[in-house]
Amino acid sequence: MTESLDKPTVLIVDDLPDGIQVLNQILADEYRVLFATNGQTALTITREQKPQVILLDVMMPDMDGYQVCRELKANPETRNIPIIFITGKDQDEDEEMGFRIGAADYLTKPVRPTTVRVRVKNQLQLRRSEELILRQALYDGLTGLPNRSLAMDRLRYAILQEQREYTKTGLLFIDLDNFKTINDTLGHDAGDQVLVDAAKRLRQCIRKGDTVARLGGDEFVIILPRLKQVNDSIPVAEQILRSFTQPMPIAGMDYVISTSIGIAISPDDSNDYKQLLVNADTAMYQSKNAGRNNYHLFNEKMNQHVNRRMQMETHLHGALERGELLIYYQPIVDVLSNQVIGAEALLRWNSPQLGWVSPEAFIDIAEQTGLIGPIGAFVLEQGCRQFWNLRRADGRLLSLAVNVSPQQFRREDLTQQVKKVLQMTGMQPGNLKLEVTEGLLLGNQDCIKDALQTLHEMNIRLSMDDFGTGYSSLSYLRNFAFDLVKIDRSFIKEITQRPDDEALVTAAIAMAHGLGLEVIAEGVETQEQMALLTSKACDQIQGYLFAEPMPFDNFVTWLKEKESL
Repeated sequence: MTESLDKPTVLIVDDLPDGIQVLNQILADEYRVLFATNGQTALTITREQKPQVILLDVMMPDMDGYQVCRELKANPETRNIPIIFITGKDQDEDEEMGFRIGAADYLTKPVRPTTVRVRVKNQLQLRRSEELILRQALYDGLTGLPNRSLAMDRLRYAILQEQREYTKTGLLFIDLDNFKTINDTLGHDAGDQVLVDAAKRLRQCIRKGDTVARLGGDEFVIILPRLKQVNDSIPVAEQILRSFTQPMPIAGMDYVISTSIGIAISPDDSNDYKQLLVNADTAMYQSKNAGRNNYHLFNEKMNQHVNRRMQMETHLHGALERGELLIYYQPIVDVLSNQVIGAEALLRWNSPQLGWVSPEAFIDIAEQTGLIGPIGAFVLEQGCRQFWNLRRADGRLLSLAVNVSPQQFRREDLTQQVKKVLQMTGMQPGNLKLEVTEGLLLGNQDCIKDALQTLHEMNIRLSMDDFGTGYSSLSYLRNFAFDLVKIDRSFIKEITQRPDDEALVTAAIAMAHGLGLEVIAEGVETQEQMALLTSKACDQIQGYLFAEPMPFDNFVTWLKEKESL
C-alpha cells in the first residue's frame, strides 16, 4: 500500500472498460492508477485525489472530454494538472480544439505502449518543473501559504461556484495585533517566527476545501466556499481567536499575539472579489478600533469610517505646520494634600475640514505614517516652554508629564532631544516626567535600558503608562529605572462596582510601593472612586473629578481660581 502511494498518480478517464484496461496494463507497474468511466466521476476524483496526470478520452456520453477539461481548467485547484487527450479520431481540428482548451498532449487510438509511457513521463517532468516555478510565483516563501495572487484566483473561483450552487462564500481578513511592535523591537527574525506560527495556527482552524493565504506583512485571509448562511463563518473566526490566546515563544519569552478579524460574505456584501476583499479589510479595521482581539461582520456603515480615516490621514499631513495641533493640560492632584502638583500634556487636533478629532482616532495614524516624531517633539518643546514660563511668571513649581510613543523613542535619539529641549526652554529636569508604555520595552532591552537610565540620571522622572494592560509589567518595573506607574483608566472606571478591578488596583498599588514607586490613577470621575483610591494609599489622582483637559491659558486661570477658593 505504501509503495503504491509513493508512485505518481495517473487518472484514466474512459467510458469503455476495454480502453481503461489497455492503459492500465501499460502504466500499472510504474504508477498508481485511478479510473473513472464518466466525466462527473472524473471531476470528483480529481478534486479529491489530485492526480499528477490525466489520460482523458474525448468521446464520452453526457459529458465529453472537452467539457471535463474546461471544468478542470476553470478550477484553480486542478488547473495545472496536465491532461493528455485520447481519441479514436485523427482530425487536425480535434487536436486544435483540445490544445486550445488546455490539453497538454494528444494520443490517437490504438495507443502504442512505448508512446504512452514516454508521453506520461514527459508530462510528469514538465509538471515538476512547472510546480517549482508556480510555487515561487503563487506561494509565500516564508509560511508556505498561498500568496495574494493565488488567493484572489481562488476567491474568484469560489464566487463563480457559489452562483452555480446557490451557496455563499465567506472571506475572513485577519491582522495580527501589535505585530509591528514585535517586529520593530525584537527584530525581523522574531517577526518571521510570529508569522510562521500564525500560519500554522490558521491552518488548524479551517475545513478541508478552505484556503488560508498570506497577503503580505501580517495580513492573512481565509476563504470559506460553499457556506449555507452568513453565520457559518462565525465559528471559524471564534476558533481563530481562541487559537491565538495561547502564548507564542519568541526570543526566549512568551507573548500573546491576538488577532483582529473582518468578515465579508458573497453575494451579500459583494459578488466582486476585489470589493469583497476591501469590505473584509474594512470590517477588520472596525475590529481594531473596537479594541482588537475580536471579529466584525461587514456592513455598509463601515465604509463611512474608512472614508473618514482616509480624510484624517490626508489632513494630518501639514496639520502641525498649519497650527491645528494644540496642547491641552489635565491637572494631577496629590491625594494627601489635595494640591495640584502637575499636569499631563495631551494633544488635540482642531481640523478646519474635520472639526475636533479625538487623539484616539489620529495618534494611531500619526504613528503609522511616521508623523509621530515631529508631533512628539512639538509637544515636548511647547509643553516645557509653557510650564517654565509659568514658573518664571509666578513661581509655580509644577511637574509636566509628556507621553513618548515607542516609534518616537526608537526613531529619534530621545536623550539628546530632551537635553536640547531643556537647554532651549530652561525647564528643570526634575519637573519633567516622561510616560512610556510597556510596548516600548520589548526587544532590544539593553539599548532601551541604557537610554532610560540616562534619562533617569538626568533627574527626569519616568512613568510606566497604562499599567496592567500590557505584556509583563512586574519584570519591567524590576529591570528598568521607573519612578512611577500610572494605573490605566479601564481599571478605575468600575472600581467601585467590580471586585476584580478593586483587587487588581489594590495589588498594583501594593506592588509598586513595594518597589519604591509612586502610583497615579487616571480616569477618576467620582468621589466614590476618589475615596476608595485614597483608602488604598494611591499617591496621585488625575481625571474629570478635578478638571477636564484645557488649553494652557485656561489651565493658568483654573489654577488661580482654585487657589482663591
